[in-house]
Amino acid sequence: MPTIPSFVRKLLFFLVCLALFTLVILYIEPPQSWEEASILQMLAFFLPLLVGITALVDILMHYLPHSFFISLGIILFLAFYAVNQLSILTGSLVVLVTAFSVRVFPKMRMPRFRLTAGSKIPKLHMQKQEAPKLRRLRRLH
Repeated sequence: MPTIPSFVRKLLFFLVCLALFTLVILYIEPPQSWEEASILQMLAFFLPLLVGITALVDILMHYLPHSFFISLGIILFLAFYAVNQLSILTGSLVVLVTAFSVRVFPKMRMPRFRLTAGSKIPKLHMQKQEAPKLRRLRRLH
């Protein structure tokens, strides 16, 4: 059975998130203001948006933690813009916090577990054993 390439899999995941976000917009009644919004309405709106933006950025970045922090920065920009609080100060703070978050979590490679001839465990190798060297014993006079 052929496998799906990772790019196609990520693109399909993004499209599913976009469809879910579209369904939320179409079928959940929007509140009149932020104060009237319930927790369910906020979670139903922001979670698919966050996961969708993360999936889209992950297609470009190829590293999920960095994509998540960048998408959180985009969500903060959207929230500040929605409440008319986006200014040079708040925008630059969001950029700094996002860049700091990406910088603090560097790209890590996951260690691979291998049991091959190249493993470094000495008891798993068959090593040549050298003949023991006989030392000269001094005679005590």
